[in-house]
Order: sequence, then structure tokens, then C-alpha cells
Amino acid sequence: MRVLTATLLLAACASVPPAPDWPIAPGFDEPTVDGREVSLASLRGQVVVLHFWAKWCGACQGDLEAFQDLHEKYSPEGVAVVGIAHASGPDQEVLTFAEAVGLGFPNIQATDELRDAYNAAVFPTTVLVDRSGRIRYRANARVDSRYWDELVDDLLKEEVGDAIPPLAPGS
Repeated sequence: MRVLTATLLLAACASVPPAPDWPIAPGFDEPTVDGREVSLASLRGQVVVLHFWAKWCGACQGDLEAFQDLHEKYSPEGVAVVGIAHASGPDQEVLTFAEAVGLGFPNIQATDELRDAYNAAVFPTTVLVDRSGRIRYRANARVDSRYWDELVDDLLKEEVGDAIPPLAPGS
């Protein structure tokens, strides 16, 4: 009986909520540390990986390499990786750090509003947004890079519906 109960409990925890229960990703329009602009609205129709990191966070630094690999592998297929730097210094310091570790994806400064909107209180935090603008996965810790590959692969296989829900205000 215990095995059955544990199995049912694990199955319930692992189940994915139906599409209407997936929250719409909060919109944003922010300058990148190298002077460009990035908005969630401009990435619509792509799988979006939002990675909240800090240069003083050891786990984040390991993740940055994995997300650069993800960017290189999947950006031609319609995946956008956006780094969101928390308390890592002024734009030039973040840009210098990003260039030193070889990041080719855009990075923006984390604002209080952005961290609150995505519930990113710990670092690293990673959020995957599907092509319809809904939050589908989140991790508030470092996760094996193979896991992200699998999730991105799954989201790329999904069709974008005709009725893409509107993004949150401000997008």
C-alpha cells in the first residue's frame, strides 16, 4: 500500500498542469548591458530561457557556460536565452564579465520589479517560457544542463496555437 501511495504521490507531483493553468509570463522591456533592448514581446513565438544569475554566485557561474551552450545549440531553432544579472555591478562590469566568460546571449540588469515578477529570490533561478508566452518550467537552483536540453526539445516540438495569449501588461 505504501508503494502505491508513494507512486501516486510522485505521479501527481510530476504531472504537468493543463495549459490554461500555466501562468502568462510577465512582460518586460529592458536595456541590455551592451546598449541594445530586449523585451519579452520581441521574443514572442520563441522558446525563452530567462536565467537570473549573479557573478558572485558560484553555482551561477557554472550555469552560465551551460546556458551559453544552450544558446549556441538552439538559437537557430527559435530559442532565446536572456541572462538577468543580479547585483553584479554596473552595466560595464557585467558586460566585461559576460565577455570574459564568453556569453553571446543578451544580459540585462535585474530590477526589483523583474525579480518579483518572476519570483527570483535565489540565484540561480531559471524560467522557461513557451512559444505562446506561458511559464512552463522553473528551477530555483542549479540543474544539470541535460535537463534543460530535454525541456527545450520538448517545447520546440509543441505547436504554437492560433490564439497566443496576450503577454502581461508592460510587454
